[in-house]
Amino acid sequence: MNTLTQVWVFSIAICSVILVSSFKFAGRLGLLIGFIFSLGLLYLLLHKGLKLFLDQIKAELHKGSDPTGLNALFEKHKSKYPIKKYFLYFTDYTSHPLVWRDFQNDIHIILNKPMVQNLDPTEKNLLAHLMFAHGTKHSKFRRRFFSIFYLALHPVSTFLSPLFNFSAKLLQLEKQIFKADLMALSQSESMTPAKMNDFSLFLRKLHNLKFHQTKYRRGENYFSILSTSSKNIFNLKLCPALDIRLKNLMGDRHN
Repeated sequence: MNTLTQVWVFSIAICSVILVSSFKFAGRLGLLIGFIFSLGLLYLLLHKGLKLFLDQIKAELHKGSDPTGLNALFEKHKSKYPIKKYFLYFTDYTSHPLVWRDFQNDIHIILNKPMVQNLDPTEKNLLAHLMFAHGTKHSKFRRRFFSIFYLALHPVSTFLSPLFNFSAKLLQLEKQIFKADLMALSQSESMTPAKMNDFSLFLRKLHNLKFHQTKYRRGENYFSILSTSSKNIFNLKLCPALDIRLKNLMGDRHN
């Protein structure tokens, strides 16, 4: 099923469920409320979803000179991935590295500026590959749909997190993370034992930095490249645990 078909099938299905459920519980008034809610959800899904999340974390599109050197690395590696354009955003807000893939195969990369400033050139190179690989392998529609649905139900969505986590497993979102990690490892030419070890150390360092460790309540987890160590059942857990990811990358080399 291609992306456009998924958009229409899921949109029609969820809107039908909302309308039927609203009418069943509140009659005509419920039907009206459900209709308005469905229109708002579709509007956010198709047109304003990205802007909504950028505003939430106060991310700004990067323009002009780039003292971090990331733009040059992204330009250098872009041809290795099926990406038309990329857009780089920086934020001082506590945030994971996030990547949003749109329907035109453009990707939007959102990074915490203090985090980037604490990476050396080799680590920045690996970060560029990670962002591109996850942007390539993350689904265009499913992650967008559930993140906006989660946000639309806030604050009730916090208590529905176990259901969102269950739906993520059904949709096999974790497999996208494994595939993206392997793609980044391969495209960064880190397949030798020594370089694989460097890659795994960098991934662990990225998880341990304090600049982006936050308890999300808005659904950005759907676009994160990092795992969460939280055991709270009311937190979104959409990435496999870090140790599982490292074992998937390195096999028996990972202790």
